[in-house]
Amino acid sequence: ARQFEDKFGLQGRVAVITGGGSGIGREIASVFAEAGAAVVVADVRQAGVDETVALIEGGGGRAQACLADVSRRSEIDALAARAQSALRARHGARPREGWTFDA
Repeated sequence: ARQFEDKFGLQGRVAVITGGGSGIGREIASVFAEAGAAVVVADVRQAGVDETVALIEGGGGRAQACLADVSRRSEIDALAARAQSALRARHGARPREGWTFDA
């Protein structure tokens, strides 16, 4: 994670990770948090996002759980609005690869 942090400088950034409730999405969320980003963890399963948030916060990171089905446009819009509001974010990037925002 240190090399990732040095290369990408995620301190003061917000990452929205879709599919963050398990598997690769959970690992991506954890790496972004270790690299200094505040992470919005989105998934269709509440238990999964809650577990990921607990893991990140247990490691000293900042995270926010968000239940969202990104196959629905309205839920993508709500996810972006929630991320901007909850973590004082300003602008986003691509879904599924993780969105990043200035905090």
